[in-house]
Amino acid sequence: MPTFMNGHGWRATGGIEGICVVSTYEHNTPPLRKSPNYHLPTWALLYIYHGSLWHSYSPRERTYLQTSSQALLYPPGADRYEFSANRELLHGAYLLFKDSKESHLKRLFKSPSEWVVFDDDDEGTLGSLMKECAAIGYRRGDAGFWDSQAVLCRIVGVLLSSIPIERNRYKVSVFGNPVEDDDLPLSQKIDAYLQSQIDRIITLDDISKELGVSVSTLTHRYQKEAGVPVMSAFIQKRIDRIKELLRRGYSVKLIAHQMSFSESSALSIFFKRHTGVSPREFLYRQKRSLGSEGD
Repeated sequence: MPTFMNGHGWRATGGIEGICVVSTYEHNTPPLRKSPNYHLPTWALLYIYHGSLWHSYSPRERTYLQTSSQALLYPPGADRYEFSANRELLHGAYLLFKDSKESHLKRLFKSPSEWVVFDDDDEGTLGSLMKECAAIGYRRGDAGFWDSQAVLCRIVGVLLSSIPIERNRYKVSVFGNPVEDDDLPLSQKIDAYLQSQIDRIITLDDISKELGVSVSTLTHRYQKEAGVPVMSAFIQKRIDRIKELLRRGYSVKLIAHQMSFSESSALSIFFKRHTGVSPREFLYRQKRSLGSEGD
């Protein structure tokens, strides 16, 4: 796919109150070598169709790896830095928009964070809407404002109807019925927090403070409801995440950085202790397995 940047930005929107589209673009572009601080006065929704992108709160860290069929929503005034994960072209889309001070989108942020993650559904509903909005701007320019505005309203509706799968992370579901955290069993709240901290090293004390329960209640309730110890579940989530990144072709060094290991050898020791094989052996077995299936 050749490089391109298609979309439009609207300037004369100052007099419109409430939700309002500012700019929308679909792009297939090389990654930036150096990221500025995207400290914007608007909401920003970033979607990836193909490729991956690191996000961070500071210019010296890599905090979250956004991958294909994912969107990140940033509130106004958030500090945002982007870093390329590789040298491949990044096919994505972004949408900048304004909203009222009483925006319902703010309730999607279940804990302090610079962003919220959305995993698109199997139909690619969110990605399709982002493309539609950008295409209207590209083809019609200023005259396409109200049609783009209508698509933006549909996008916000999709975001608000998405189903929470962990703290500050949602699954797009057009027919979703969002569940408030207070309605979830304790084990599901714990799982949500574990998933949100999957790239970090945490303790039982960290979990108990976050959820406002004692370590004793935490461990006994989770064991009873989930059938496994809390930290065993967390270790398995981290192992599954490492396997996922290995399958996607990321180096052990890069994964170690993402998963908060001091060095790549520490990740390799952790991985082998809990799987019985090294990361390299895991990949070798994966390739052999795929090769045998193709025979």
